[in-house]
Amino acid sequence: PPRPKQLKVETVFREERNGYILEKFIIDNEVDSWISGYLAIPSGIKGKVPVIVGLHGHSSSKESIFGTGTNTSQDVLALLISNGFAVMAIDSYFNGERRGQGPAGNLEMQERSSDQELSLFKINLWFDRSLWGMQLRDEQIALDYLISRPEIDTERIGIEGMSMGSTRAWWLAALDDRVAAVVGVACFTRYKELIEQRQLRAHGIYYFVPAMLNHFDTEAIMGLIAPR
Repeated sequence: PPRPKQLKVETVFREERNGYILEKFIIDNEVDSWISGYLAIPSGIKGKVPVIVGLHGHSSSKESIFGTGTNTSQDVLALLISNGFAVMAIDSYFNGERRGQGPAGNLEMQERSSDQELSLFKINLWFDRSLWGMQLRDEQIALDYLISRPEIDTERIGIEGMSMGSTRAWWLAALDDRVAAVVGVACFTRYKELIEQRQLRAHGIYYFVPAMLNHFDTEAIMGLIAPR
């Protein structure tokens, strides 16, 4: 669906931390949910700052990017803030604060962690959408919010992520040329190789796009990032 023309953003809190200002926000994606996220801006910086959007992995959340989640291997906040970068992270559709907001509501909090992911995959097919497309749409809405902020250097937006976050990073950069640079860790698989190695069972259902392999594999998507 088209992204919101006028963003509805609520700031949950804004507070001074050690070396940065932390904001928590929510954005209405105007289809099915609110996007929860954090934005950290270095203190004492004059002029506009570059920003890195951290995209969390499959079984984690925005907290992992900010060092407060269970998977701290994805924590980039202190390193980036100390080098003068702002940092943003949002929860993807079935992670973090968005758990329990799928088609089955709180029931998805009580059962397997994959239930909400599967429910969202199914319901989006009924509406002629893909879950993956909706995840990437949320990332673009986050970029829309970033470029509205006067503190941000909109010519210097980077994306980084690990695992599902890595896949989201290079897909997002392919689809949206506001992204100037990408750092991805893992998940650079060719999908035909995944089939040949009999490893479809080892991957979550979220990133499967109908009919994609009738046209191209992942290198064609990555190629769209060049020459950035």
